[in-house]
Amino acid sequence: MKSSFLYPFYFYYYTLRGLLRKQNLCLPTTPVQYKNKFILTQSTCIKWEKLFGYKLEMNKVPFTYYCLEYVKFYLKVMDIVQFNYRNILHLGHEVLFSRDSQGIRIGESVQLILCIKDIAWLDHNRAILLIESKIEDREGNDISRGTDAVFLKGLSDHHVKKLKDAVNYNFTNVSEYRNFSKRQPMLTDMNVKKSHFYIPKNFGACYGKISGDRNPVHTRGWLAKLFGYPRAFVQGSATLNFLIKCFIGEQQEKIKHLNIKFCRPIFLGQTVEIRFTAEKFELINSNNELLAFGERSSETG
Repeated sequence: MKSSFLYPFYFYYYTLRGLLRKQNLCLPTTPVQYKNKFILTQSTCIKWEKLFGYKLEMNKVPFTYYCLEYVKFYLKVMDIVQFNYRNILHLGHEVLFSRDSQGIRIGESVQLILCIKDIAWLDHNRAILLIESKIEDREGNDISRGTDAVFLKGLSDHHVKKLKDAVNYNFTNVSEYRNFSKRQPMLTDMNVKKSHFYIPKNFGACYGKISGDRNPVHTRGWLAKLFGYPRAFVQGSATLNFLIKCFIGEQQEKIKHLNIKFCRPIFLGQTVEIRFTAEKFELINSNNELLAFGERSSETG
């Protein structure tokens, strides 16, 4: 999909297929991989800095500029696995910066490599899909690596057995993704640092335009209600970028590793508080509910 004009039709075609199809679980017998070249342009950087309200000349940050390519792969993966879109949710993201915490440089041609790492049974009728990503420079050296965890619910007993018996799947321990919704804030000490960010009501739609993630649960409140949510909530990768802006941009940390897990939807039109120590962080709403949590490490830590 080279044309940005045609991309929305491409996205909604796959989304509609995902919503209308019967729930299934197909386990590919051959590796599912996607490779594509990506060049970061100055105009792309300007769009991202405008959306997130950050001047890149202050301290360059590795926003997920390549997100559009990731979304294309994600759509194809869901089409292959044959899961219904009503039964999936982004649960977490982990990124490791191999070169430096500035990521892709403007004008640099890189290769993005994406693949299915595993589909692992979680509990009852639920599983976790792990998607692995890697960005390489022209010489094949790593710039960054990432892993996304996608929650799959509504598996039939037949599909659970199929997954448990699979030779090439269900080898990852994903027990850490259980009971997220029951987790409470833990960073309440007086020495905890705090920051915050505001998510405008139109942010899901604006972010969808530059990232490619135009999922209706992020853009329209009435559509989100059809999926069982009270209102639209922000994309998981957008939350990751707010954290990148905070830690690498504003706090000027030289992050080498960052891991975030989502507990609850982060709804549009609210201010989110970031509580953090040298290694841990939590995202809290105005009702003191835990929205997400994670860890990070820097070059010195």
